[in-house]
Amino acid sequence: MVKTLRATAAGFLEAMASKNKVLLTVDDAVGVTHSSRHEAAVFLGQLARRGILTRLRRGLFAIVPFGKDQEFGNAYLVAHALAGNEPHFISHLGALAYHNLLLQPSRTVHVTVAKPKRPRNIGPSRFEFVVTPRQRIWGFRDEWVTSTERAPVSDLERTILDGCFRPDLCGGMSEVGRALWMSRQKLDDDRLLGYIRRYGKFVVAKRAGYLLEVYQIGHESTRESIREVAAQSSAYSLLDPILPAEGSYHSRWRLRLNVSADELKAVTRT
Repeated sequence: MVKTLRATAAGFLEAMASKNKVLLTVDDAVGVTHSSRHEAAVFLGQLARRGILTRLRRGLFAIVPFGKDQEFGNAYLVAHALAGNEPHFISHLGALAYHNLLLQPSRTVHVTVAKPKRPRNIGPSRFEFVVTPRQRIWGFRDEWVTSTERAPVSDLERTILDGCFRPDLCGGMSEVGRALWMSRQKLDDDRLLGYIRRYGKFVVAKRAGYLLEVYQIGHESTRESIREVAAQSSAYSLLDPILPAEGSYHSRWRLRLNVSADELKAVTRT
């Protein structure tokens, strides 16, 4: 029985690999093993207990590890599946990696969701869920994350603004600044301004506007429009909330610069 299971498992995984399948269902097992649904479910359960598969939810499994050729894309599919049918999109570190804005690879994939979910460690990746009100699930597109499958990923503008709001989930404001600089030729001024207004967080306008000014990205008129949004809050905010409250005060953007302009410019040279 053990030898038969191993032989069947090898054939099943080979068949799934030939179809570039990462997420597996009972129907997939039925089609390959030519067994009943009950027998196929038992078979997948056995593979999960052996650590070959991970159960994502009832009737849905993922191959572990995801594979070398499309490891990150496969992780995005798993993230998409873990979020289920609720509104969601891949964000923060996951989105930065998708847009090729990280210098060092990250094993963490963030997913913005409307309902809390527990983090999961699956294969080489950690999946963390960022909760936001349902009305703020916007600014994403269904992207091809593998050659055959799509998943929702925040677009460039939303990714940058999410980093400005939660730099702690993106490696800090220096990393957000680097991402902004790297994407400067692809950013849409009008979309960025519209997103800032829609985001409804003055601190996002302050941090994003200041970074744009430091790097001289976009039109001056856009930066001035962002400053008008930021000016609605007279309180000072830390440029990087994960660093100590120190540094000079910048009156134009109402920021305490605990990361200097020189430090922000230095990341563009690495």
